[in-house]
Amino acid sequence: MKKPQSARAFPSSVPLVFPAIFAVLLVMFALHSFAFTRSEDELMRADVQEAKARARDFRAQQERAAKAEAERETAANEIKAERA
Repeated sequence: MKKPQSARAFPSSVPLVFPAIFAVLLVMFALHSFAFTRSEDELMRADVQEAKARARDFRAQQERAAKAEAERETAANEIKAERA
C-alpha cells in the first residue's frame, strides 16, 4: 500500500545529505590532524638536530678556549723563564 504524500517529512535524498556532509567533514579533519601531527614531529626532530649541533659547537668552542688558555700560560711561563 502506498503511503500518502503528507506522511513524508523530507524528499528521499535529504536524509542522506546530512550524514554525507558529516562524513566529508570527518575525513577532512582526520587528514588535517594527520598532516599537522607529521609537521609537529618533523619540527621536533629539527629542534633536536639543532640542539645537538649547538652542543657540538659549544664543546668545540670550550676546547678552543682551553687550548688558547694553555698556550697563553705556556708562553707566559717561557717569558718568565727567559727573564729569570
